[in-house]
Amino acid sequence: MESDTNSIVGSQTKSEVKLVLELTDIIDELNSINHLFEAQRDTLDTTVKSFDNSDWFAPEEDRYKLLTEELSTMITQYMESCMKQVKRMTANAQRTKDCLKDLLDLQQKEETLNEAHYSHRRPGNDMYKNGNEAASSLSAAPAAVEPLGAL
Repeated sequence: MESDTNSIVGSQTKSEVKLVLELTDIIDELNSINHLFEAQRDTLDTTVKSFDNSDWFAPEEDRYKLLTEELSTMITQYMESCMKQVKRMTANAQRTKDCLKDLLDLQQKEETLNEAHYSHRRPGNDMYKNGNEAASSLSAAPAAVEPLGAL
């Protein structure tokens, strides 16, 4: 029965370790996506600035400026929204990973305590032998001391 419990706990621990590793991979992927968004935002900002500094549309300057400003605002808002979402996902994945690591730590501590408890109670344990030897030596001790009433 105890071996069944140990095998279940062992397989759960393996699954949880696997989840921690998968979460680490997910966090790395999300960080890569976030870096990609940052690079895209920088590229788009540079593009908008280069259009803004050119005089290709000098006769239609007002219309061009309005288009540039709207484009810049839309791009910035969209990119910021995506980046916030990725950062939230990263934070959630990190919290989940931390919780799983805490769970694994607690399980390991529980296992250590259980091993210490069972090793203390096993008949082959030195402490168990020493305790039995002391008890048997007390019961086998000669009655060299006279009772108080005999004095």
